[in-house]
Amino acid sequence: MALRLDASRTPVREALLLLSVQGLVDVVPRTGIHVHKLRASELIAMMEEALDELEDVLTRLAARRIVASQRPMLQTALEGTARCAQANDIAGYEDANATRHEVMKSSTLPAETPSFLSDDLR
Repeated sequence: MALRLDASRTPVREALLLLSVQGLVDVVPRTGIHVHKLRASELIAMMEEALDELEDVLTRLAARRIVASQRPMLQTALEGTARCAQANDIAGYEDANATRHEVMKSSTLPAETPSFLSDDLR
């Protein structure tokens, strides 16, 4: 691998060890290093983590772009999700969360978004 990458063996070995620690490769003594085969549960967990990160980025973007008229609606939705989460009200949380997402989407989509695209995203 070091020859293929035109690198010395030490950085390649260190990179593979880091990948091993992250669970992306499996080190099998006297056999080699293999790409880790994900179980369905691992893949789902990774996708949920990626979606959480994406939602964080979109929330920050919405916070920068939101217009004054949308702030009360977003604040109400945020308070609703917090209240419902505290009360373990799943249906109420889903409704408030859907409203929050609608406000965020309308805040983050550029004004010039073609209608056929914005309809699909909203």
